[in-house]
Amino acid sequence: MRAGDPANSQMTFADGAEKTDRWRQRALVTAVASGPGGVGKSLITALIASELAQIGKRVVLVDAALASPTQHLLLGAGERSAGLHAFFRREVDDLADLLLPTFQPNLCLIGGAASALGAANPRPVQKRRLLAQLSRIPADHVVVDLSAGASYNSLDLWRSADLQLVVSTPDNAAIEQTLRLAVDSFARELHDHFKAWPAEGALAFGRSRVGLGTPEPALIVQSLNAEQQTIFAEAQRRIRPLLIVNHTRTDEDRAQGEQIASFCQRHLELAVEHLGDIAYDDACWLALRQRKSALVALSETAAGKQIRALSRKLLALEHRALPPLGTAALSASELLGLPADPTEHQLQRACRRAASRYSESNPLFGRLPSDERRAFRQVIERAATGLSESSNRRPLQSNGTPADAKLPPGDHREPPAEDAVYSGSLLRQLRLDQGIALEELAEQTKISISYLRSIEDEVVAAMPATVYLRGFVKAVAGCLRLDPQRVAQSYLAQLKR
Repeated sequence: MRAGDPANSQMTFADGAEKTDRWRQRALVTAVASGPGGVGKSLITALIASELAQIGKRVVLVDAALASPTQHLLLGAGERSAGLHAFFRREVDDLADLLLPTFQPNLCLIGGAASALGAANPRPVQKRRLLAQLSRIPADHVVVDLSAGASYNSLDLWRSADLQLVVSTPDNAAIEQTLRLAVDSFARELHDHFKAWPAEGALAFGRSRVGLGTPEPALIVQSLNAEQQTIFAEAQRRIRPLLIVNHTRTDEDRAQGEQIASFCQRHLELAVEHLGDIAYDDACWLALRQRKSALVALSETAAGKQIRALSRKLLALEHRALPPLGTAALSASELLGLPADPTEHQLQRACRRAASRYSESNPLFGRLPSDERRAFRQVIERAATGLSESSNRRPLQSNGTPADAKLPPGDHREPPAEDAVYSGSLLRQLRLDQGIALEELAEQTKISISYLRSIEDEVVAAMPATVYLRGFVKAVAGCLRLDPQRVAQSYLAQLKR
């Protein structure tokens, strides 16, 4: 069946749903961008769309990476001449007429058009037509794969979406380009409201204080009057990037997402939020090299499980609250990233982490001017002193926790309940709560990091034989001051399920 046939829309979803007025609700549009290329954005986009389809949502994946579309390869739809280029040329008036079925029930594709000259540079009127129709596609979710970088086409499609995802890797170059993408999108949003301001922003506000070219929101707001600040606040509510850090290998890599979000919220006044991490996995590039489906290869790996968890998170994020921006409204505990009643160990660890962050050598926070870093370190030291004095005035338990403290949800300072199920994720959480790095655990237990990571990620294929696995889990439990026999029995039992 050829794309563009009127009958094509009757075979796009598993139950044969037609493009009729039964679709009364607007589709939720999720756009996925990245600063640099090569960070795994397109594959992550395909996996998110596939997972949403598997849980029963009607999903359309739009390949808007106009210069280099790849979704037809990832989804096995085959390259077709009729794609977005046909829509731009008005050969097709309705995006729904371009839906192509894929191997995944409930998932359809609107392909790109790499073979068409000029397809990567649609005119403004063509882009406006696309923006107007995306949310009217007959589906529950429309997932848009964008070109890498901060071109106007990518920025406009990204900031118009209901959910704005950005994919990065933990390396410094990718992080810088991710920050540039977020800052440029905010400047572009303001430019729509204040047409007198140059689109680049730099001519109106001077140079960025953190070396990003375009001035960041925290710098822009200083030149606005009260009326303009109202519009500025609305732009802050509109630009809400959700960050995914891909190809993480170490605890330091996994800490990058939270650091980037904290840096953007506190010092750029930009509402970036950390959605989650995805572990590095050789299965992906190996499958692509062998011309196999990367989606199938990743399905049972740790990375595949993490992507499934991120996809389900998205279902509850459309109406999330705005995180606190700047530092003026933060409490001492929030400044240090601590629960309301921290233990002495947690307090000391947070102070060391803060001192490391605001050093000149830190690739992220080291961007701040030296006087600003020095002033913020003093604020953190005063906050830590106040928390320490507050804790010292109250009776402590043997683990350093105030006796009358209420543990927040998810805080595992107390041993888990007798009937707790010791999964890999719980063991990781207990390890992190005690401030033990994976490398340190490997040194204490004499177990290789790859085996420890497979235990925490529950990657069965990478685990040793059961007799060795039992001993490894007991050794880990001993380092975490848990009952080795009970932990090993619980872990192996839940692994079989």
